[in-house]
Amino acid sequence: MTKDEIIELLGEPESQYQNEFSYYLGMEKRGIDIGTLTIKFNEEGKVTNYKVRRS
Repeated sequence: MTKDEIIELLGEPESQYQNEFSYYLGMEKRGIDIGTLTIKFNEEGKVTNYKVRRS
């Protein structure tokens, strides 16, 4: 997928840094953990990797 397709699907990211979008996923079921989706893009603007992180 491209950056534009990701924005169309998920909306504008909460933060952007170079070739990386971050989306806040909200609280986990137990109310303690917070999730973040990070999507990385190559130089052509296509997804190369993604990660869901709990903090």
